[in-house]
Amino acid sequence: MGKVGRAKAAQRNLHSCRVNFGLPTPFPVLAAADFLQHALTHKLIFKEQSRSLFGGPVTFGATACVRQELLALGPTHAAAALVAKRLQVVPCKHGPHWKAADAEEERLAAKAAKALKRKRHLDAKHGGGSGGEGSDGGEREVMELELEEAEAEAEEEAAAAAAAKLADVEGKSGPGVERARILKQQSRAKFLSCEECFSSLLRAQPGKHIVATQSQKLRNVLRQQPGVPLLIAVGRENVHDGWVLALEPPSDATRKHLQQSERQKSVLSAHEQQQLAEGRADAHAFSQKKRKTPKKMRKGPKQANPLAVKKAVAKKPALSKAQVEGAERRRERQRKRGSLAKRKREPRRKRC
Repeated sequence: MGKVGRAKAAQRNLHSCRVNFGLPTPFPVLAAADFLQHALTHKLIFKEQSRSLFGGPVTFGATACVRQELLALGPTHAAAALVAKRLQVVPCKHGPHWKAADAEEERLAAKAAKALKRKRHLDAKHGGGSGGEGSDGGEREVMELELEEAEAEAEEEAAAAAAAKLADVEGKSGPGVERARILKQQSRAKFLSCEECFSSLLRAQPGKHIVATQSQKLRNVLRQQPGVPLLIAVGRENVHDGWVLALEPPSDATRKHLQQSERQKSVLSAHEQQQLAEGRADAHAFSQKKRKTPKKMRKGPKQANPLAVKKAVAKKPALSKAQVEGAERRRERQRKRGSLAKRKREPRRKRC
C-alpha cells in the first residue's frame, strides 16, 4: 500500500476511534521499549512520519516501566532509554515518577552550582583587600543568601532521603517525615514489564491511547482489548528508507464491540420502554374517552355564499299556440319584405 493509501486507512481508523471510544487529540501514542530501539536502529523519524500519517498533531509518551526496562537491558539500549526520558511522562502508578524526581534533582544541582560559581567570582573580584564596599558588597550579600538557601534545600533533601531509610516512619509528623513516607512508598513500588504495564493502563483508560510496538506478543495481548489502535513499523532490512509507519486495521475485538454497540442502539432501553408504555396507555385512555362522548348532531347543509353564486336568470313565460302562430306569421312577412326590397335595389339589365 502506498503512502496515500496508508494515510487514508489510518485516518479512517482514528476517526472511528474518536467517535466510538473518545480518542483525544492531539493523538497520544504510547511508545514501547522495542519500538524505540527499532526506531533508533533503523533511523526512523517516527514523530514526523506519524504526523503525516495521522493528519494531525501527535504526542509520544512513555511510562516509567518502559524506561526501567530499557535501563535493565544494558548499554545497548542506553540511547533508547535517553529517548524515552525525553518523551512525555505517562503515569502508570507502577513505580516512582522518575522524570519528576530527575527534574527536581537537576534543578537543585543547577541552582547550587550557579550560586557557587557566583560566590567564587565575587571572592576573586574582592580578594585584593580593597576597602570599597558600595553596591558590590550588597550584591555579594545577596549571592551569599542565595547560596545559603540552596544549601538549605540540599540539606533538607538529604535529610528526607536519610529519613526514608528508617525502618518505621509511621506515627510521626513533620515535613521531613512526610517526604520520607512518600519516598518509602515509592521505593516499595515495583516496575512491571511492558506488556503488563500497557495492559493494565489500557484497561483503566480504554480507547485513550495509541500503542506503538514491534512486539508480536504485546500486539496479540492488545488486540484482545477493543479500541486500541496499534502503530507499527513495516519495511525491509538493509534498504535505505525502507521502514515506514503504518496503523493496523481494527482488530476482531474492536469490530465485535462496534457491532454490539450498533445493535444496542436499535434496542429500546428500560427508560424508553417505560415512556413508550406510558404513551400507549395515554392514547388508549384518550380513545376510550372519545368513544364515550356523544357525537354532535349536524343541522344539515348550510346555504351557499350568495356572493359566490351566479344569479338565477328569470325564465320567460310559456307562449300559447296562438301566440306562437302569430310570431311565425310575423317572421314570414318580414322575410318576404326583405327579399322584395333587395330586388328593388338591384339595377335592371339592359336589353340588346
